[in-house]
Amino acid sequence: MNSPNLYCVVVTDPADVLGCLESPIIFHVRSVSGQRAEDRAKEELTSEDYGYDPADVENLDLFAFKVTDMDIIEES
Repeated sequence: MNSPNLYCVVVTDPADVLGCLESPIIFHVRSVSGQRAEDRAKEELTSEDYGYDPADVENLDLFAFKVTDMDIIEES
């Protein structure tokens, strides 16, 4: 099994499915793949914390990319 990496998952609602998402939602997920990171973000969106309907979440746009040390900006 692959070792987990850090993924940034960006959630947008270009079709206004939720009718309330004014800016993207960003999740940072440690996972073995981008697809699994997206799946975990969907779980979070349907959890009690967010409470979105699973059918609505399936119609959102999710994009996951791996975050590397080179992507992190550190204060000098």
